[in-house]
Amino acid sequence: MTPSISLESISKIHHLDLFNVTTWEEYWASVSKQLTLVYGEVEFTLSKVNKNSGAHSLLYSTCPQLSELHGNYDEGEPESHFADFDVLQKDGSFHLQFNDHNVTANKVHSLTVQSKGKLTSLFLHSQSQAPQVEDEALILQALCQSYMWFSEWKTVYSKLLTSEAKLDAINRIGETIGSLDVDVLLARLMEISLFICSSQVGLIAMVEEGNLESKVEWGVSLQMVQSLKYANGNSILSEVINAQEAVHIQDFDADERYMRDETGLVKSFMCVPLIAKGRAIGAINLIAAEGMGDPFTEAEMETLRTVASLAATAIENARLHHAALEKERMTAQLKVAQTIQEGLYPTEAPTVPGFEVAWAHCSCDETGGDYFDFIYREEQEFDLVIGDVSGHGIGSALLMATGRASLRSIMESSSRSDLSVVIGILNDLLENDMDESHFMTFFLSRMDLKARTLEFVNAGHDQPLIYRKATGEVEELDSTGMPLGLFPDQEYDVQTVDGLHPGDIIMLTTDGVWEAPNDKKERFGKERLIEALKETAESTPEEIAKEIKNRVVQFVGNDSFDDDFTMVVVKKVGS
Repeated sequence: MTPSISLESISKIHHLDLFNVTTWEEYWASVSKQLTLVYGEVEFTLSKVNKNSGAHSLLYSTCPQLSELHGNYDEGEPESHFADFDVLQKDGSFHLQFNDHNVTANKVHSLTVQSKGKLTSLFLHSQSQAPQVEDEALILQALCQSYMWFSEWKTVYSKLLTSEAKLDAINRIGETIGSLDVDVLLARLMEISLFICSSQVGLIAMVEEGNLESKVEWGVSLQMVQSLKYANGNSILSEVINAQEAVHIQDFDADERYMRDETGLVKSFMCVPLIAKGRAIGAINLIAAEGMGDPFTEAEMETLRTVASLAATAIENARLHHAALEKERMTAQLKVAQTIQEGLYPTEAPTVPGFEVAWAHCSCDETGGDYFDFIYREEQEFDLVIGDVSGHGIGSALLMATGRASLRSIMESSSRSDLSVVIGILNDLLENDMDESHFMTFFLSRMDLKARTLEFVNAGHDQPLIYRKATGEVEELDSTGMPLGLFPDQEYDVQTVDGLHPGDIIMLTTDGVWEAPNDKKERFGKERLIEALKETAESTPEEIAKEIKNRVVQFVGNDSFDDDFTMVVVKKVGS
């Protein structure tokens, strides 16, 4: 029985309700419904053909025989199978006559589907009992046009979805980028990325001091992500950071450019760098696990790129803000530390019968490791101390404070015992407190005001200078033992300087004085220091300290020293 075809039935096929159809499954259901109304039971296929090469792919089929035929020539050389066809082109349509006896269909009718003037596919219609319908071509034309329309609609719809996802992502990121909390930003970025890409597994890694560190883990570890590699063995994540280029892998196991995932859990993978100010500061990593959703699409990849671009700048701004706050906090703390340390230094020169005392001191940072002190008691003895902790900054300042407190405690408890005993106890205390990278040079002296003698212990400190007015010469007081804090149970010899006379000068310095360099990398040096002492010997200790510091500043070219600067000048006066 010949089915009845009316303009209404053709119109129904031509005007399928495709605005409410968004998937191929929904489209084929609509097509089948309309074809059934026209033909009754019908079998058909839709194939995509590259006419030039003969490459052929089956898009959809309800006809087992034609599906089987597609399978045969999909596996072999297309040209050999097309040799079985007699293809005649007439008025823009194709009529294919199959010379294969295994195909029971007695009629196959196809029509070109044109898109922008280019042949993209063929629609094939098969019937076991072909009806004699004169208007059959109209039905096929309507159906082909609906397929073409739907294909274009799918492209537009996909772009709409992508645009909508991007807009949604931009809105979500926009609500987040105002935050200046890095941790909040990264957590929110991970949540948004997972949402817009319908993923359940992800990780954000950031570059910290040249190394990758995991900041947000959502079902996967940094070690796992770094195990995903190119075929040459290089980590995908590391390469994305180095090249600043995103990677999108739809099917990890099927792509020969990459090593097979040993766990078998990764189906699809996206890694997008976070680029700020021309450098990669991190990367977003998303995984579509096997059996947990579809592979990532190009649309999702583009949306993730948009999110990463917006987020990177926000993250960098938040990090800079955090660094600024941290610097401000540290500066405030260092200011407090500086105030505390300055309180440990002498604030005014001691009044010592027969002697005048002055000093010049400054730290190259807010705090320093230089130490000097005066201890005067009972108008008989005057202790003169100077020390230098290796390095400078807050760590050295803490060790300097420890040394000062320990020395004063020892001298109080030992009733100002022998200097070798005092320095030995101090060495053992500091050895317990200092790590292997720190030590302290130390000069401890005791002046007998009546005998005009100077006993001293020099624990690896720069040689103090003794200027003799009678001869105009300068003596150097050598080391008598190891610096403090290196080894326990050290012994230190006590040396004595006799006959301090009016005009004689004792000068103590740290290495920041004579080692001060100029722009030619030349040091001020001991020779210039000794010469300056001789030339200023007739001045007061305060004038001597001021003049020598000025000479060092002039030599260096500025008053910003690379190391802590400490100088103590003691001059014998009177008769």
